[in-house]
Amino acid sequence: MLRCPQQQVVQHRGDGDGIVDAEYGKAFAAAIPAARFTLLPHSGHLPQIETPGALLGALLTN
Repeated sequence: MLRCPQQQVVQHRGDGDGIVDAEYGKAFAAAIPAARFTLLPHSGHLPQIETPGALLGALLTN
């Protein structure tokens, strides 16, 4: 079990990530109390490069 962080945790994954899939991201977020999971459409493993606008939008709304 992970130690509970004191800050908000949001796990972002690209829906086309071929390295770490969405199910892993969901499980990772589920292991942290009050964490949230966001699946970014049209993105892969590097959303900060592939879809920076979508990642920024997700960061600002979560």
